[in-house]
Amino acid sequence: LLGISRSQYYYEPHSEQEQKDFDLLMKIKEVQIEHPYYGYRKIWREINEHGGNTTETTVRRVMRRFGITAIFPGRNNTIPLSKRFNDVSPKVSKELSWNEIEAVFRNDEFQHFNERIVF
Repeated sequence: LLGISRSQYYYEPHSEQEQKDFDLLMKIKEVQIEHPYYGYRKIWREINEHGGNTTETTVRRVMRRFGITAIFPGRNNTIPLSKRFNDVSPKVSKELSWNEIEAVFRNDEFQHFNERIVF
């Protein structure tokens, strides 16, 4: 009759859930200001210790939804000295000693060692 389906007529926006998520987000931000390195489990524990009533999965969902992450150290991307010179710089002669190789990379210019030019 009206040109709309029954589900559209009875549809109610999820404003109550969004308001709960927003309130939880404010609690999460309060904890994160004090402890920026806490993940969702520790944040959940802090919220519940201070009178909150929520679950781990809810905290995790809200943190993921709003892009909140803990500060943590990244990967150690340092390359060992032996691999760095063998893999990265094939122009270095294999006959040079480690002291000569270090001198080449420290100076960043042409070096003459025993009548060999290395750059």
